[in-house]
Amino acid sequence: MGSPAAVLAALILGQAAAKPSLGRAVAYFNDFDDAHCQAELTALLRHPQPRLVAAKAHLYLALIAMNRADPDGALAEFKKALLIDPAIDVGLEASPKARLAFQEARHELEGQLAGSDVGVARNPPGPTEGAPAAAVSEAAPSPRHGRSHALGITLVSIGAAAAAVAIYGGVALLQYDSYVNGVNAKPGQTAYGAGTPSASTANGWAIAWIPLAVAGALGIAGGVIAW
Repeated sequence: MGSPAAVLAALILGQAAAKPSLGRAVAYFNDFDDAHCQAELTALLRHPQPRLVAAKAHLYLALIAMNRADPDGALAEFKKALLIDPAIDVGLEASPKARLAFQEARHELEGQLAGSDVGVARNPPGPTEGAPAAAVSEAAPSPRHGRSHALGITLVSIGAAAAAVAIYGGVALLQYDSYVNGVNAKPGQTAYGAGTPSASTANGWAIAWIPLAVAGALGIAGGVIAW
């Protein structure tokens, strides 16, 4: 039987050998022993590992999947490695197929992450359920102001006044035309009526009544729209 120190050293070495190790897994991989390498890496990942160790473990699992012609499995493991450590690289010593699969996994992962960002931007979260009413009301847009009734009343009033003046001018112009027609029909017999406008006044109304009528119509229509 050996000394206690030798027994303790043997126990320590045995425990170290039993504990899964990334270095031992890499040694298996370099010796083309994919079965033992995969078993070592799987056991290693059952426990929390530093970021770099976990990323490299998935990287070697992807390379083992490539060796057994499983591109889907390799892509999945490459993505896991990149999610853990985005700066990881497959290395120049890997086969061209492995490097191409690694780049494909990187591109697919970037597309998936970009798509998830767009989805969040297009569907921003609504107010938190159960949030205070004051906070929700502050986030809600302010109501739009209604149309100004005062503006509508003003425009209708101006339009009505212009229309009234236009009607007065039109009536005065008709009276003058009636007087002129009477004079032409019976010279010297038609008396000048008290309400008949003069020639200068009739000429003024002949120019002004149409613009006034148009202004009245526009004012009334604008008032209705503004109301």
